[in-house]
Amino acid sequence: MGVVFEEYEQKYGFDYSKYPLTHKGNLHRTFNDLRAKGAVKSDMPCVATIREPLARIASWFNYSLALNKNAAPTKYSDPNVFWQTAKHCFLAQVSFFPEHATLFNTENLHEHASKYILDRGGKVEKRVEARMNSDNDVDEFLAKLSSTTKQDILDTYAEDFKLWEKAYAVYN
Repeated sequence: MGVVFEEYEQKYGFDYSKYPLTHKGNLHRTFNDLRAKGAVKSDMPCVATIREPLARIASWFNYSLALNKNAAPTKYSDPNVFWQTAKHCFLAQVSFFPEHATLFNTENLHEHASKYILDRGGKVEKRVEARMNSDNDVDEFLAKLSSTTKQDILDTYAEDFKLWEKAYAVYN
């Protein structure tokens, strides 16, 4: 599917407004990748959300289950096996934004975004929320996760967790 995205990008550049939603190509691009392609300047302001790492992995896991809900359970239906298989596929969140990025944790996205917009003279007309995966049961995921796997996730995304905690502490 990444090929579809690359073909789209070659044809339309970085105008994603025409990107067909039926394509599941990877729209995730790192700040450095966008900078290297000339889409952004290195000093361009960057605002990003950061998710708690365990909730992020739970979302991937539960999304994969939702995509295959009519299929028979497999070994990948176990979150520990899923993590061992998928952990090499996903970049840490910190790899997507530069050091000068302003980070908002997803749990307090409205508060962070509203303050950011209002401080710059803007107007917030409705609640700012991240799109939620309705099939994401973080508690069930965590209950099935071994302590070794949980620690591996936290170790793998230690920098993500540190930055998430910093953003979370602003409103909690």
